[in-house]
Amino acid sequence: MEKTTITKDELNNLSKDMIVMLYLQLHESFELISEQNTTIQKQNEQMLHQVENLKEQISILTQSRFGRKSEKLLPTEGQLSFDLENMCILNEAESLTENGIPEELDMETVLVRKRKPRSKESVISI
Repeated sequence: MEKTTITKDELNNLSKDMIVMLYLQLHESFELISEQNTTIQKQNEQMLHQVENLKEQISILTQSRFGRKSEKLLPTEGQLSFDLENMCILNEAESLTENGIPEELDMETVLVRKRKPRSKESVISI
């Protein structure tokens, strides 16, 4: 196993060619690491952009699924409605009359007919 660190004394004892070769190796390593760093930063930016797009898609889909528009129904003819957007509450009595005052109904006579009680014979035969 090789040493990875060199002390000052060992560097002083190395030849000039060896020091130049170490310098060139370090320079190559630095360039390689710089290129990798740049590549990783670009990938990171792309992923952040993708995450933002996905968040926006999730919020749009959530709004369309659980938002107000998903609960809107087509108005049914003859059915009164409660409008939350305009905060307008319809009054049934006022909506049934043109001027807001209901007309009085005419009096009708109702005939009540009394039933004849059943005879004892019909009760026994059942």
